[in-house]
Amino acid sequence: MEFPKEIKLLIKKTGFKPQKRLGQNFLIDKKILKTIIDSAELSIDDTVVEIGPGLGVLTKELVKKVNKVIAIEKDPKLAELLKDYFKKIKNLKIINEDALKYLELSLPKQFKIVANLPFYLATNLIKKFLQDKRISLIILTVQKEVGERICGIGKSRGFFSIFVEFYGEPELIKIFSKKSFWPMPKVDAAIVKIKPRSILPLKDPEPFFKFVKAGFSSRRKTLLNNLSENLMIEKDNLKKIFDKLDIDFKTRAQEMTFKNWLGLFNYLRKYKFLT
Repeated sequence: MEFPKEIKLLIKKTGFKPQKRLGQNFLIDKKILKTIIDSAELSIDDTVVEIGPGLGVLTKELVKKVNKVIAIEKDPKLAELLKDYFKKIKNLKIINEDALKYLELSLPKQFKIVANLPFYLATNLIKKFLQDKRISLIILTVQKEVGERICGIGKSRGFFSIFVEFYGEPELIKIFSKKSFWPMPKVDAAIVKIKPRSILPLKDPEPFFKFVKAGFSSRRKTLLNNLSENLMIEKDNLKKIFDKLDIDFKTRAQEMTFKNWLGLFNYLRKYKFLT
């Protein structure tokens, strides 16, 4: 797989080399790019914030589809390369900044996120995205294992999966080969779509997250034991509540759905088992 000839010439001209410490693995697979574009449900009125535009392969397609693209690139050399390549494009703004910092600044009242996230930054950025009420849709390219965690698939399900579901509705769009990147990373990747919730399940999420963390405190133990030990609730009382809510005593935290967690939390809080 190859990226555009113009980009090749710019790389040769500038002597740009991908930096491993910045997680620079650039998406170059046209089929995957199309899947990302299709998943983003783009319209001509949209503003898209692209995190990690890389070599601009996805950026080039985004500017054709939407009103404005704001591309945030941390690497100054790469940002300059992109500014040179896209100098004639009027609906694109390239920002040389750390995305974690820039998202705190002035952005439109509503925008979509499209991001090929450096794998080592994914979790922190996703948490920030989910709590930003200006974001209407999130499309992410992440490490396969991170994608499975986000969507709560199988053994990957954990506290982070529940955190994501509290704020949005995640969907695993596609798992694809590491060969779709240059340079090629060590692991395969995934495209994930998250639609933020317009109304959150609870006004104050912190007691709920504390409760979920208690449930996941030891993955080898049952949920019943974790909650009893960490929240100081009599096991016999918990068993009665589990029976009431049709939760098996042998259930482990990773087997609980988001709906299960929320139902159990609300029941325990209603009957004063949680302070």
